[in-house]
Amino acid sequence: MIQRIQSLYLLVAGTLLVFFVYFAGEWVSLQTLTQPWVGLVALGVGGLAAVVSYAAVMLYKDRAKQKKVIQVAQVLALLTVALAAFGIYLLVGEPLGVGSYVVALAPVLAYSFLRLAQRGVDKDTAKVRSMDRLR
Repeated sequence: MIQRIQSLYLLVAGTLLVFFVYFAGEWVSLQTLTQPWVGLVALGVGGLAAVVSYAAVMLYKDRAKQKKVIQVAQVLALLTVALAAFGIYLLVGEPLGVGSYVVALAPVLAYSFLRLAQRGVDKDTAKVRSMDRLR
């Protein structure tokens, strides 16, 4: 099933987003004291970004559609990063463990892997164009 390197990048990005959603419990429970909507929206958007990145793996036959789906996942991952940063900002006075910061870093790494996947799709498209030009 892993035909190209971007499939691996998409799987890693989805796994990092699932990691964020699964382990952000302490962060969200502290968030209910100040702004309860921030933590819940961040978890929802992060979960949606994970599902979209896993769905993009299945689109390896249609590079154009895969690129569009990866761009949607990138936007969702950036929104998750922004919400996580805002949530950490709101919890400045609260005692947070190092784990909360590691969990908040997961969407940033996921966005990086989504960007690598998009570059891989672009390289594949360029290879196909060059092969068509040689024919």
